[in-house]
Amino acid sequence: MSLLSLIPDSVVSASGNLESLGSALRAANTAAASQTTAIAAPAADEVSVAITELFGTHAQEFQILSAKAAAFHEGFVNLLNGGAAQYVSTEVANAAQTLVNAFTGSGLVAAATNSAAAAVSTTNSYYHLGPLGLSLHQSTTPLAGGGSRQTANAVVALNTPVGRLVLGSVGGSATQTTNAFSASGYVGNAVGAVELWAGGTSVPPPGGGFSGTLHAGASLNTAFGRVGLLGPLNLSATGTPLSFTNNEFSGALNLNGTLNTPVGPVSLLYAGATANIPANGPVLLAAHGSVTGLGPFDLSLRGISSTGAGGVVLQFTGATLFAPAAVALLVGQAGPVVIGGTAIVNNTTEVLAALGRGNLAGAASLYFSSPFTFANAVLFGQETITIPLGSGTSVGAVDIPIGGVFAPLRPISVTVPPYSYNDPSTNTTLTLLGSEFSVEGTQFGGIVPTFLTSLVHSL
Repeated sequence: MSLLSLIPDSVVSASGNLESLGSALRAANTAAASQTTAIAAPAADEVSVAITELFGTHAQEFQILSAKAAAFHEGFVNLLNGGAAQYVSTEVANAAQTLVNAFTGSGLVAAATNSAAAAVSTTNSYYHLGPLGLSLHQSTTPLAGGGSRQTANAVVALNTPVGRLVLGSVGGSATQTTNAFSASGYVGNAVGAVELWAGGTSVPPPGGGFSGTLHAGASLNTAFGRVGLLGPLNLSATGTPLSFTNNEFSGALNLNGTLNTPVGPVSLLYAGATANIPANGPVLLAAHGSVTGLGPFDLSLRGISSTGAGGVVLQFTGATLFAPAAVALLVGQAGPVVIGGTAIVNNTTEVLAALGRGNLAGAASLYFSSPFTFANAVLFGQETITIPLGSGTSVGAVDIPIGGVFAPLRPISVTVPPYSYNDPSTNTTLTLLGSEFSVEGTQFGGIVPTFLTSLVHSL
């Protein structure tokens, strides 16, 4: 909750300074008016007269703008003074109410004074630049059950002799309550308004855990009706967070996503995950699911745990990954590009280094052999993409192999760093021992071996 600290004396002092500043500006404008709006022509010819009229016109326009600015300044100062006075009167009323409650208790008097509903906060502004106008509106409405609703919009219009023509508009609203939220926005023009909207809920189930939904979509509002552009897209998630009870870690997650289309709902994805780390025995972390357009996936991480006087000791010993064939093919397509580019960079660096040492023969040899080096890398080269795990002095890694067009397939390798965690609520320590292992299942490499393997598995 944000707090506002206001000192009435400071506000009054500031408004006085602003009023003095405004008086000084008005005096300067008045002094400049006589010297800029009544300039005598330096000669009687037409050019001199035209230039004098031009400067005089600009001076008059400046005086008009100065008058508007002075009026705005005067209104701002009056508003500041009025705000300070209103703040003081409110504080006096609060103090009086405190005294009344002190003598009469929190009975009928308190009930009568607290029955007023919360006020709606609204701000409206308007700006114009010639025939163009910009209007802004913002409001905040407290909700009876808690939370609030905020709206804002802006409209750009062209003022014409026959009326006001709206050129475009943009706006939105957001509502937040204890267990739900919703938001919508739109961008409009003379044809229609594109509306984007989203909402969601988060309600804890009676038995514990979490349950939430998210929906979103887009539509076009026209004179003929509302035309759906996307969605609604619906996502739902349920499960129990990873928790530690009786020296055992456990948790679960389920996720579903669908997209409503004119031909019916289309499933985009579903996924499920479980975690089971007993006090003593085999450990299993598993995830499975499917993504539309890619296919199913399955991942499991295995290990062993034991409990002693120092807490729980855990070590991962292996993993299995069955990735969609499309993912393996994408990695195979990226391999020649990455490895070929790396070969060019390395060869160029070696040529420049040889030239820097004055070894012209070596530089020439490297330069003329670069096409063969590049071709060998693109066709048969092997590299790995390393994803670090952890930070600081204890860092592990996931190494994903990539290769040239005909590079052999290789498994992903994992290096798990040692780690220690202490649960302050139970004063129990979880110690993760370091380990290295290869991931069974899907392997990655050249595009040709990957395609042939996918073809064999599809038969």
